[in-house]
Order: sequence, then C-alpha cells, then structure tokens
Amino acid sequence: MDRILAVAIGKVGYYTKINAPNPSGVRRYINGLIDFLTNPTPGAYNINKSYTIGVNYYIDYYECDEEAEDFATWASATTTAIIFCMSTPIVRHARDYVRPLDPKIPVVGVFSDARGEGFDRVAYICGVNADRINRGHNYYGTFKANYSGLNDIYILCRHGNKASDGALADIRNHYTVNDNQVLDVRRRTDIPTLVSSVPSGSGLLVLPVDVFFADSGAIISSAANNVPIFWSAGEFTYPTQYNKALYYGASQYACGGVVGQQVQYIFYNEKMPSTQVLPVNPDY
Repeated sequence: MDRILAVAIGKVGYYTKINAPNPSGVRRYINGLIDFLTNPTPGAYNINKSYTIGVNYYIDYYECDEEAEDFATWASATTTAIIFCMSTPIVRHARDYVRPLDPKIPVVGVFSDARGEGFDRVAYICGVNADRINRGHNYYGTFKANYSGLNDIYILCRHGNKASDGALADIRNHYTVNDNQVLDVRRRTDIPTLVSSVPSGSGLLVLPVDVFFADSGAIISSAANNVPIFWSAGEFTYPTQYNKALYYGASQYACGGVVGQQVQYIFYNEKMPSTQVLPVNPDY
C-alpha cells in the first residue's frame, strides 16, 4: 500500500493516520484528495482509474508550527510514495529535503506562485495554483459590495509572506486602505489581540496565509459578535455551510480535488505529471 506524507501548518505535534474516507480534524484539502481518487472525473489527464484509501494507499498526516517541518524524520521511517504539501512554505522545505535524494520523492503542493518560487523549474515538484496572490481586489471588492454598511474594513496580513504581501498590494492598487486598517501579525500569538481590536461595525478581511487558515478558530472566536470576517476559502465561513457573502476564492476541498488529479497521474504512470501546475477555479 502506497504512503502519502501530508503536511500542513497547524497544531504543533499533531499527527493522525488516515486509512478511511471522510476523515475529520484535518484540512479539507485531504477530503478533496480522497474523494477525487475514490470517484475520479476525467480531469486534466482523462485517467479512468480509482484508488481507494485504506486499500491502495494511506496518508500519514502531520501538522506543525511554522519553520518546524521535519521531513528528515517524517519521511525516513517508511517508504514514501508522495509528499503532499498544503502551503508554499512547506513545499520549500520538501523541495530542500528531496533535492539530495536519489531516487526523488514526488512533491505535490498547493501554492500560488510556482514561477516566482522556482517550483516550475524543479522536476520533482508539481501541484495546484490556488491563485490567491492576485485576488486581493476580488476579496476586498466582494466584501465591500456584500457588506456596504461597514464603517471600515480591517485587513489581517503578514508582512514577508508572499501571498499576503501580493494580495495586500493588489488591494491597494484598486482601493484606498489606511495604514491603521492593516493588522500585521508578526507572531502567531498576536492573532487574538489584533482580531479583537477591530471595532464593532467594521469588518475583518483575512488574507491568504497558511497560519491564518490553521488558526481560523482563534480568529473567529476573537472577533466581536458584529464583526463579519471575510476569507479567501469557503471552509472558514461559519457555522456549518459556506456563506457566499463572506468568501472569494478556491476552497481547500476544490484544491484537494485538483491535487488528486496529480496524485492519480503519479500512481498510474509512476512518473511526474505531464502538466506541472494545474489551475483551480475560484468559488464566489
């Protein structure tokens, strides 16, 4: 049975082995991946072959803090067929881990700037373009249109994070945003304080940063009751179903389904996909 090593920024030290459908307590990328492999549609490669979790493959799922990726430990214990990385920083660490290996372990990732990161020039990396960097004006404009009565829109960002910086620059290319409305998270522990500082009657736009996805619960619980929160993926709108007024962008589940096309190709052909980066359509 093939092993997929899957890694996300999230709860420090969290691990679970997935060998059955519909897992809980994991990023929705995983559900999208499993569901596609179970019931594949033609997709980019027109491969009519399903793969069943717990029969054909299993997933070792890890979450870690930022810059705490430990591929040397996670990948060495058991032969790994594929490394699945759920954000750009994790792809970087996987790239560096795999570089000296022979044979290479295929790395499949979710990212937004394959060319800028150089991933498109690494033969053992493929993945999905989540297209979150250039959508800042879509996030802001959709939020503003759906909640026209807001006093202000505050933006939760992380300076130095490529997706955050790109989305914020895109917003400012289209809208006027005052510096006091930009809430820069320098440390992960700053999130509750910054979110709770957003005044009643205003809104909070959360830019696409992996640690914000990981700490979505803290963001939601820290906001005042009448502060709507806008996301770049539908999974984080509450409580039990997507709220289309509060997000714009490709869901994690949809991204996982497209990752499934890349994984299916690797399983079926035993080589890297012919198309290195596949698109995913934004949902809104």
